[in-house]
Amino acid sequence: MPTRERFFRPQGSVARPRTLVIHHTAIEDTEQSNTVSKSHASKGYSEGAYGENTCYHALIGKDGTIKWNRALSERPPCTRNTEVNDSSIQIAVAGDFTKEEPTERQLNSLTKVITMLDSIYNFQRIVGHKNVSPSSCPGKNLMNKIPLRNNEVALVFNVTRYYSPIPGQLKYFNGSYKKDVEINCGLYTDEQLRKFESEGKKVRNGIVMDDGTAGDCVHAAAVSLKSLKPMTVAACPKEYPIGTRVKLEGIGIVTCLDRGGAIKGNKIDIWTGFGMEGLRNIISSRGGILSGVIL
Repeated sequence: MPTRERFFRPQGSVARPRTLVIHHTAIEDTEQSNTVSKSHASKGYSEGAYGENTCYHALIGKDGTIKWNRALSERPPCTRNTEVNDSSIQIAVAGDFTKEEPTERQLNSLTKVITMLDSIYNFQRIVGHKNVSPSSCPGKNLMNKIPLRNNEVALVFNVTRYYSPIPGQLKYFNGSYKKDVEINCGLYTDEQLRKFESEGKKVRNGIVMDDGTAGDCVHAAAVSLKSLKPMTVAACPKEYPIGTRVKLEGIGIVTCLDRGGAIKGNKIDIWTGFGMEGLRNIISSRGGILSGVIL
């Protein structure tokens, strides 16, 4: 390790770190340092002060070994949140903690690193990657062992809404049941439907039932939304695990229970309900760019 003075001294106009972000590597192999460095190099991460392309400032191995990859004056873009990246230290623990548990040695080393860095920088926030940008990182089995601090970081979401129209409503958003089904449910041409059927997809009334890119109305019923409260469930990007809870300004807490081909980046598509109730909720609720936090 470099001398304390060289290691911790800010350089140039680099912002003093306010946030400590904890990651996992999402790899189950024992030996990971070279694998991660090569993977990050292929993704375009630049070489750090110590000759590594690994994004994280430090990587804690399966045996608890702490490998420093970057000087703490560097601000690598390890998350999709530029504001956080520009004022953060980023630490990773080797493993896929959506499936496995961190070892006792890893947890001891993580505690050591957090304590050391916090004694120097007095972080405003200690968070998991998932708190600052769309991700399942660092995995639930590590997340619940991190000494989180002010982890409700405000994010920006592009919020849209969809509902499940039913025949015979008093009113439709686009004037007719057919048009609302086309927009909300992904109605296809006969030729497209025959193609989907040939691929083994289930089709009913012009709607693809089990295609993640469309069929929201019927797909909503397929995931038992009928038993859930409108305005509390949503289709979220694949980076958010099913069950992730997001608190949105002006709306409240929604749970990610669905996917969608157009649901990418910071977009969240909230299900507003069936029939007239769903239509009224679309008209009365907020959409567009809203702030929110991942719970």
